[in-house]
Parts: sequence; C-alpha cells; structure tokens
Amino acid sequence: MSLTADRSDELAGFAQASRAKGAQPLDPYGRFLKLTDVMESIGVSQAMVYKLMHDERLPFPQPVKIGRVSVWIERDVVAWKALIAGDPPPVQSGGDLP
Repeated sequence: MSLTADRSDELAGFAQASRAKGAQPLDPYGRFLKLTDVMESIGVSQAMVYKLMHDERLPFPQPVKIGRVSVWIERDVVAWKALIAGDPPPVQSGGDLP
C-alpha cells in the first residue's frame, strides 16, 4: 500500500471515530442547505416550507442568498426543529455562557 493510501485510510478512520464519539463539527453554523435538503430534513413539501416561513407563531428560518441561490443555515433549521419539538435549542460553543 502506498503512503498516500495509508494516510487516506488513517483520515477516514479518524473521521469515522469522531462521528461515533459524537464530536461536534468545527463549523458552528453547520452546512448550507438547499430547499430539497430542508424539505427532507423537516419532512414537508416545498409549499409547506414557504407557508411555515410566514407563520407568525413559530416562523421557519428565512433563507440567505448566495449569489442567485437561496440556502438555509443548518444551525437555524436544527434550532427551529428543537423549538417545535419542545426541546431546548442546541448550545453553540464559543458564546458567552453564564
């Protein structure tokens, strides 16, 4: 096996072990989600996503524009899901904690 293949196997093993231990991603905001990702994440149709964005009681997060593409910030979607489920939102590291 070549040195590159050994290193690749080592990195893949590290990534798998990190996920198994529940390690937090380095990016506190998470990924950018396309509309199809959001629909899959919350289990609703495109029309329902836009209806939820206009709900006055528990509005769904608004997308942000990157060029001509609208994306949602994963952290915002996860926090909204926690709010709907009645769970406290996930704590973000790096903030001012009491």
